[in-house]
Amino acid sequence: MILLLSLGGLLLFSIPSVQTHLVNRFTQKMYQNLQTEMKVEGVAIGFDGTVNLASFYIADHHSDTLFYAKNFKTDLYSLDQWVNGNLFFSSTEFENIILKNTHYEGEENNALFYFNEKLLAHSKPNNDLPVFVRIEELKITDGRFLSQDKNNSNKSFEFQNINLEANDFFLINDGFEMSLNNLIFDSNDYGTVNLNAKKLFYNPCSIDMQSFQLTSGYSIIEGNVNLFLPNQGFNGFIEDAHLNFYLNGTFSRQELQNFIDLPENFKPMKFNLSGEGKLNDLKFSNLEITQEAIELKAKLDVQQIFFDLPLKAFVEFEYLNIICSNLFQILPAAHYDKFLKPLLNYDPFEFRGGISMENNQLSSDLRLRNGKGSIINRSLFDISHDKGKFKLNSFNSNSSIEK
Repeated sequence: MILLLSLGGLLLFSIPSVQTHLVNRFTQKMYQNLQTEMKVEGVAIGFDGTVNLASFYIADHHSDTLFYAKNFKTDLYSLDQWVNGNLFFSSTEFENIILKNTHYEGEENNALFYFNEKLLAHSKPNNDLPVFVRIEELKITDGRFLSQDKNNSNKSFEFQNINLEANDFFLINDGFEMSLNNLIFDSNDYGTVNLNAKKLFYNPCSIDMQSFQLTSGYSIIEGNVNLFLPNQGFNGFIEDAHLNFYLNGTFSRQELQNFIDLPENFKPMKFNLSGEGKLNDLKFSNLEITQEAIELKAKLDVQQIFFDLPLKAFVEFEYLNIICSNLFQILPAAHYDKFLKPLLNYDPFEFRGGISMENNQLSSDLRLRNGKGSIINRSLFDISHDKGKFKLNSFNSNSSIEK
């Protein structure tokens, strides 16, 4: 009997007039909850209880596109929960989506912020419940994210061909948490980017990625990152934001050339680093770089880098090896004839020791070895800087040669 009733109900839902009624009821109920324009062109219900909403559209507070999905797939239970204001989904899949977040001229916040305020517009005014969304399985296929700033076009950016698979997705107010199985998207600056994380947590006060892997081209970064973000604007961010990280991986020329000029024959660079501290007092407990032209293992402490006060820094080299015959791999061809060519025939240079910078004085205590000879050098440089330009006022250097 139950089977016959279920079959009859599914057959009833397949009637076009019933589906039209469902679309109208759905959009009317959602408008009550969100207080924003919403359109759905059709509803299809499968025999297994799956529901597909065709051309699912949500407008922003200026009646422009905020969200569009060619297909929005879920199940009857989840759809019923959402219609009644409970944003719980057992499974959700979006195909060919567009998420357009616009910061309009003269407004303090962007469109997603205003939409977030409307998510529980049906709640009682005195009810201070948080906005809560839970999705057990989330999948996005062929998505596009566009962020536009009408006040400053330089802040606009776009990601295309977004494909995402995640589990245990939770959205509470303006924070979220999920297990990110896979995220792939195309970026104009970095090509195709692939990210997965055992646990990804974000809110305005913290970002936490556990056991993540990020790949772009031939570059890969793995590790853990935790960033505590004080809600005090940019100045407060610089002074109080606390970072804790462990990272390792490989950088290829394709990605590094976005930041520095490199020759065509640059070979991949491996790295391993860990550290913690505030941005103006950051301590690297381990900094390792391995490339065919350079090998480095050191500890680094940098302070006051964002302040007007003189920079304070200390680096202790466990080893710094420069392989002269491979320097052409890391320095551009423009510098080759100036000073690089004579160095190519030298044996590797090996550095040990420390360098410190404090109160506009740079001091070094280094041991340099080349072949069978070595030099111990202790130097002190008095420098000053103004508007980004540095001036050497005086220096003192003492060296001794060992064989």
